[in-house]
Amino acid sequence: TESSARPARKRGVGEFRVGERVEGTVSAIAAYGAWVNVGAERAALLHVRDMAVEFVHDVRWVVTKGDKVTAWVKYVDAAKPTLALTLVPDRVDGGAGAGVGAGSA
Repeated sequence: TESSARPARKRGVGEFRVGERVEGTVSAIAAYGAWVNVGAERAALLHVRDMAVEFVHDVRWVVTKGDKVTAWVKYVDAAKPTLALTLVPDRVDGGAGAGVGAGSA
């Protein structure tokens, strides 16, 4: 159908909630983490400290560009707009400083 040919609408950063499970594709790698496309208006940051429970020496040991990942939203700031992810669900606590959507996990 015609509707299936249209690209999916990008979600605003403020539409995501802390604790929400998301699927995405790694779009870029940096020394401090990876940028992941999760269908938001801009890519979400997956910081190296949020890639595993144990210390990660090199981001590329965990993800590479093009990888599909399942992650959880750790932080949302619709004003900036900033979206942060974690691969460790236990790191989503919705506590102080967790940003918009805190406690909705």
